[in-house]
Amino acid sequence: MDDPDSRQYVAYACNDHIATIALDRPEKLNAVSDEVVRQLMAAFRRFDSDPEAYVAILCGRGRAFCSGADVHRRQLRSRAELERLGGPQGHGANAGDLLFQSVNWKPVIAAVHGYVLGLGLGMVLDRDLIVAEAGTRFQLTETSRGLGAAKHWAQFHFRGAGAFGDDVSLTGRYFSAEEALAANVINRVAPRGEFMDAAMVLAQQVAANPPLSVRATVRTRRWFLDRYAKEAAFQQAPMRLYLTEDFHEAALAFKEKRSRVVSMGGRIAHGPDDARPCRYDWVWQPGPYRAPALRPGLRPADFFAGGGGAMATRLRPRPIFLASSDRVSAYFGATIG
Repeated sequence: MDDPDSRQYVAYACNDHIATIALDRPEKLNAVSDEVVRQLMAAFRRFDSDPEAYVAILCGRGRAFCSGADVHRRQLRSRAELERLGGPQGHGANAGDLLFQSVNWKPVIAAVHGYVLGLGLGMVLDRDLIVAEAGTRFQLTETSRGLGAAKHWAQFHFRGAGAFGDDVSLTGRYFSAEEALAANVINRVAPRGEFMDAAMVLAQQVAANPPLSVRATVRTRRWFLDRYAKEAAFQQAPMRLYLTEDFHEAALAFKEKRSRVVSMGGRIAHGPDDARPCRYDWVWQPGPYRAPALRPGLRPADFFAGGGGAMATRLRPRPIFLASSDRVSAYFGATIG
């Protein structure tokens, strides 16, 4: 499911010992596909081996730094492909490896603006220093997408943002650059339109120091971060969240531009075999709030089609109980508004 063309999605430049690595897929808000990750890896290898490059700045072109993983190219894979790959990412396309296979351990600064979501947030938290434009909005979308946030939780705690990290990891809420700075998640907040200049000033300050001295610190920092994040991810891995109903439903809801249906069963079930009907499921009826009615043979997808479809645009997330005789009890997450 890689990009079918040979377009360049990552731009590399180096001036005065400062390299700039830019995500260049603005029409998709720099959403990350397998091919984008592979091009990022090539750019970071180039930076690592370039004797003229001392510090790199990672940024994104267009209205946002990164809107996260490309749902269509990564998260809508078949069950068989997800099982074969061990997750949504393709072989050799794990964004978490971008900085941890270095030879020379040069520092990298993230310069972000607009939106920093999901996988994009994970990439930013791996960088050695972070500069954000005022008003930048961050979100850990893995929580609401059903993928879990163990690694991001570890990244927040590594940066000393424990309670704040607990908050955003469990709620999945948006937070601002100003909140992130106050919680020690990022290093600088720059005025609107000046974040790249601020990142360049910071890069020049770092580059003015003896390179090997800086790299010794970078290598040590990344070693501890990598160990901490991998231990957290190891705890989550046996749950195989990428095969659950919640993950599959979130990806479909994104594709179909509708509200998602949330299950709390945790059953590992993904793909066409999930389409078999339940004997009894709860479904909301039109009008003011009242107890839901049973309807035989309803599938979760039917909630957004037929009778339920007319109300789909009026639903807002709210936990309610779903009864099913042949499925794990779940929360359907809807209220009439």
